[in-house]
Amino acid sequence: MQTIPVSALQNPEGVSELCHKTAEPVRVEVDGRNDLVVMSLEVYRRLEPHAEARHLFEKLMNSPQYDFDQLKPSMLPKDEAGVYVIFLKDTGETLYVGRTKKLRRRLYTNHLMGPEANARLKKYLVTDERYPNITNMERAKEFIREHCAFRYLVEPDTDKRGRLEGLFAFLTNVRYIDEEH
Repeated sequence: MQTIPVSALQNPEGVSELCHKTAEPVRVEVDGRNDLVVMSLEVYRRLEPHAEARHLFEKLMNSPQYDFDQLKPSMLPKDEAGVYVIFLKDTGETLYVGRTKKLRRRLYTNHLMGPEANARLKKYLVTDERYPNITNMERAKEFIREHCAFRYLVEPDTDKRGRLEGLFAFLTNVRYIDEEH
């Protein structure tokens, strides 16, 4: 990334030419320190989705943490769709990333209380050799209750939920991912 002095802005055509020629943001230095960034509209449009992704990930990571051992259904929105990340409370390692049309039903009813058919995370825990004491669904439920927490983002758009699920899985280096079909 190139750096120009603030005085270069007195020649906007020259700065515009530099931005188009380099096809990347250009730093503007004021009093010896980086102060501004200028770029062509083409570069801005290319970078804009990255900025939105970064913003949404930060929003997720700064959202309230819900510990499964303290969870009550009333703590979650009843009919809101969203994307969620389930992680270990002690290390922060992400175990599972999912999306759903109904956050309360998925997180409380399915992941915590639900049967095997509705609880992929519990299935993963039962088959994970790192947890030899988790031998059945009940023990997996106890593990989730004692050791796991989650964060979520409300997102009504189905397509965007799918993209966010993949993005968050990648950015958190999720441990368990569904097998491809």
